[in-house]
Amino acid sequence: MSERTGKRRLYLDETIWIALALEGEMREAIKLSLKRLLQDDWIILSSAFALNRLIGLETNPATFIQYTQLMRRICAEIEPLEVDDLERSALEILSHQCSLTAAIHLTLMKRMRCDGVLTLSPEIKRATALPAFHPTDF
Repeated sequence: MSERTGKRRLYLDETIWIALALEGEMREAIKLSLKRLLQDDWIILSSAFALNRLIGLETNPATFIQYTQLMRRICAEIEPLEVDDLERSALEILSHQCSLTAAIHLTLMKRMRCDGVLTLSPEIKRATALPAFHPTDF
């Protein structure tokens, strides 16, 4: 738990952001799980790396602006990706036999002192030592 606030810190990876950007049942499941997590006093965190993955989604500018505003409302912190994170990610790849994307998320979760992760990625769920939640867990 965070020493600063006593609240647990939950990381959202790009799989969550991408699913939130798309219409469908998973989007609704994520909305409900985030509402529940916020009520349970989790602090929601993410990274510029996770959000950067959304650039590949084709959307109109007004929709993208609304989406970035949603990100700011949900997240207490959005951390940058630093060069040191990339170096540490290489170690994660070696120790967890995972992709670079998963390794970067694992590194960021450690640096941000997260207590859990909300993800749709089986690879991140397998590689992390943190509690890994799926939106349908709630």
